[in-house]
Amino acid sequence: MSKIHFAHANGFPLGSYRVLLEALGQAYEIQGVSHIGHDPRWPVDHNWQALVDEQLALLHQSEEPVWAVGHSLGGVLLYQAALKAPGYFKGLILLDPPLYISGLRPWLIKLAKRMGNIDKFTPASRSRNRRDRWDDEQAMYRYLRERRLFSDLDERCIWDYIKSASHKEQGQQVLNFQPKIEYDIFCNVADNLWNSGPQLQMPVAVFTPEQDSVIHPAGLRGIIKSGFYWQSVPGGHLFPLQYPESTAQQIQAMIKTLHGHSDKAERCRTRFHSK
Repeated sequence: MSKIHFAHANGFPLGSYRVLLEALGQAYEIQGVSHIGHDPRWPVDHNWQALVDEQLALLHQSEEPVWAVGHSLGGVLLYQAALKAPGYFKGLILLDPPLYISGLRPWLIKLAKRMGNIDKFTPASRSRNRRDRWDDEQAMYRYLRERRLFSDLDERCIWDYIKSASHKEQGQQVLNFQPKIEYDIFCNVADNLWNSGPQLQMPVAVFTPEQDSVIHPAGLRGIIKSGFYWQSVPGGHLFPLQYPESTAQQIQAMIKTLHGHSDKAERCRTRFHSK
């Protein structure tokens, strides 16, 4: 059975995607890091380089190349991992990644970091003061349901988020995806990927939602210019958690398309087995 390596979005542990991953798991073996950035061996750093190595450490255990699927942060981590070690991959499917490979945005991010206001340029400012504890799971659910970020999510995915991103501690329900780590991840958004698309040696697909995509038009032009497949899908940035079953179907259909684009994938398989 072929394997899918899945990398989650910032703040949403792997377990949040249970419905999506169970649908994919009918045809693929699934693996992924549970809480990106929480292992002290791979702390959050500039341009997420250690987080890329965290992905590579798990990929190194695979006996053959994988199909890599990443949402938001996870997509950029897998993109960078594929640049560093292409032999681990059959292809990439990136779900609305903040992938800035063209246009002015990577340069604006560099400037914002140097000026010390990157938290205003990303969602980091919302992470800084994120509520992290509730009386119980039901109280956490009621709170999340009223937040714009969660208001359109599939009910099952909200509960999966609660169960994977929090735990009981001293009689309260407490986040275990630490807001400080979430904040640091946003503040270190990758700004080092300008014009890197042509370097990838495997088929790549990018899905962007119809609303609230993090990829601006100038960035989308770079994706298309790099020869990546591009597909627009219903929903917002969290579409894999809004429409998990249909997202799984779209991923499986895209894998079939990318598998037909096998010239680059074959070169990667050869490199994998010769390393």
